[in-house]
Amino acid sequence: MSRKKPPAFSLRKPSTAAVEAFVAGDATKPASKPRRPSVQAPKRQAKAREERERTTVYFSAEVRKRLAVYCAEHRAEMSQVVDEAVSKFLGRS
Repeated sequence: MSRKKPPAFSLRKPSTAAVEAFVAGDATKPASKPRRPSVQAPKRQAKAREERERTTVYFSAEVRKRLAVYCAEHRAEMSQVVDEAVSKFLGRS
């Protein structure tokens, strides 16, 4: 007995225009094809982002979860929150 492969599909986020048309109740307006972001464009652009270096830090599961919740509630980047906390801990704030 051979297993059948599940059908391939992908979900996509609707464009802002399509969402606004749906909310407004305008079903006649065709949804435009969403524009793909440039591969080289950064996801987020900080106002005054200083040069940073990448590093790996290991947290306990509880600390990682609390940090993620804090960042989500305050709309902050995790790296920025950790950088500020470590700077204060080291006395350089």
